[in-house]
Amino acid sequence: MNRYIFITAIFALAMLAEEAFAQTDADARVVEQTTQVVCKNKNNATEKHKVVYEILNQKGKEFADVSIMCDKYNSLSSFLGIVTDASGKEIKKIKKGDLNRTEYSSEAFATDDYLLYYEYTPPTYPITVTYEWTEEMKGGLLGFPAFVPQMGTRLGVVHSKYELTAPADMGIRYKAVNMPSKVEEKKNADGTVTFVAEVNQLAPVPDEDYHVPALEMLPAVYFAPSNFNYLGTSGNSSTWEDLGKWQYGLLDGRDEITDEFKASLHAMTDTCTSVRSKIAVVYQLMEKTTRYVSIQLGIGGLQPFPAKEVCRTGFGDCKGLTNYMRAMLKELGIHSVYCTINSGKRRNFYPDFASSGMSNHVVLCVPEASGDSLWIECTNATLPLGYVHSDIAGHNAMAVDEQGGHLVRLPEYADTLHLQMTKVDVNLAADGSAQLRVQQRSEFGQYEDLIPLRYADDKKRKEWVLKNLTVPQATVSTISVDEHREPYGVPCMNVTAEIDSRKYANITGARMFVPVNPTHRTYSSVPNHPNRKGKVYVGTGYRDIDVVTIHIPDGFTLEALPAPVQLKEAFGEFEIKAEKINDQTVAVNTSLTMHRGTYPVEAFKALYEFKKKVLQQYHQQLVLKK
Repeated sequence: MNRYIFITAIFALAMLAEEAFAQTDADARVVEQTTQVVCKNKNNATEKHKVVYEILNQKGKEFADVSIMCDKYNSLSSFLGIVTDASGKEIKKIKKGDLNRTEYSSEAFATDDYLLYYEYTPPTYPITVTYEWTEEMKGGLLGFPAFVPQMGTRLGVVHSKYELTAPADMGIRYKAVNMPSKVEEKKNADGTVTFVAEVNQLAPVPDEDYHVPALEMLPAVYFAPSNFNYLGTSGNSSTWEDLGKWQYGLLDGRDEITDEFKASLHAMTDTCTSVRSKIAVVYQLMEKTTRYVSIQLGIGGLQPFPAKEVCRTGFGDCKGLTNYMRAMLKELGIHSVYCTINSGKRRNFYPDFASSGMSNHVVLCVPEASGDSLWIECTNATLPLGYVHSDIAGHNAMAVDEQGGHLVRLPEYADTLHLQMTKVDVNLAADGSAQLRVQQRSEFGQYEDLIPLRYADDKKRKEWVLKNLTVPQATVSTISVDEHREPYGVPCMNVTAEIDSRKYANITGARMFVPVNPTHRTYSSVPNHPNRKGKVYVGTGYRDIDVVTIHIPDGFTLEALPAPVQLKEAFGEFEIKAEKINDQTVAVNTSLTMHRGTYPVEAFKALYEFKKKVLQQYHQQLVLKK
């Protein structure tokens, strides 16, 4: 695993910033931030950090904490923290011995890493927190900490500076993103090169709804050596091809499996009639005989455990399981490619800046004769084979083979494929109570959202139904969850529920007011931002189709139906149509489609109006009369 340092600290002395920022625009301010990295050679470096944050209110509390990731190759040599109040009076001193240590990780079963951290709760606001510490690194340097002066929205910056000095023969490279100033570079007489990145007076970025992801919006500079040593290995990362050659070397000899297991594989697959059917058999074997356990030992967590070990123990991390799958396919004569990727927020690697620090995950690619590629998520074999889940869909990956590395893009499903189809049958009684039968089918991304229901008991499932449906005074009598995840098929989750509502409709005098759509309790409008600053970002595309059939009780007739409505914008469409089927039956059909993408700032007003109108339509009622 590459070394990630999460610096959530806070600073003070904000009188320097009074003219630059209004307190209403920020929850905290970086008054001073300095990072000095002195790289002695390819194996050793020293990092000195100082952060001074002023925390203005409760929302900025997170910046009062500090956390530093260490391992047996990277250690904390000194630390001091000081807290002062608004008058500058010292109220707390934090020493190295006060730091808490944990080696627990929700993801890692075996790890060299440990976290040193301190959590501080300010007694009042504003308050200033200063942290200074030094880290010593040994064993090799794959990369350096990034310069990220603004670590989130509503954070102003008075001054932030980053300085890196390293031997010229390391070939330090950098990638500046959204930077308001240039990175300075100077050659020193002792044969080293110094890089300086500095910013002043950065106004806080508003925390607006539907804002562009922070990685695409906030300034940052990433640094990496072209020539490196790392835990007994050496390589070059000038290009993705070069970096891939080093990564491929870490796989050498680790795809061997025993003769006994080879024979077993052939016994299971020799009768298969196609490559895909063979892969399906191996994938099912993975699901039955292995489980994911993160192992961050060895060469920085970048080298997979040998396939023989994964086969013997039955567990492995993303690297080990992917390499194991690769080894099994190799024995069956099926070529596959080991690919590093970022599973999460970073979708794209920079083509002109190769860095192992961009990735945190590994998947397997099987090139096919058709020119397409089959993508296999080996970490979670309970996902349908061939399904590209939302944490990696559309992301860049570095494919690694004998020739080195090259960037590839994973496929992304169309917005309309992320479908949720809901059918609701509402049998009304004359007193306003009702019996509802709900049948819901969720596919692709919306299927992923419901995967936790697979493992939930009936109580949790019933709670989920009541949380997501607008059915007052309700009890769920029965519920069933049926998952379909055949290899290469459409992944879907079917939920069926029987619900009794003691007061589904409201009766006023001779009239009954009946909700036309009980399925979107969690849908909400968006707060209005008349002074919107940033572009509009819709990160998830999907389609919801609802068919609600309402059976009118004896003694009532239909008096009024909601009028049909159609809305259409670049980011989405909505339609509702209610019709009388017969004297005792009404059908209400709604459809909502959202299109992911980035839209101009002017689109926010339309988005605000669109979501407000959709919410109103979901809350429509039909009127019955005695």
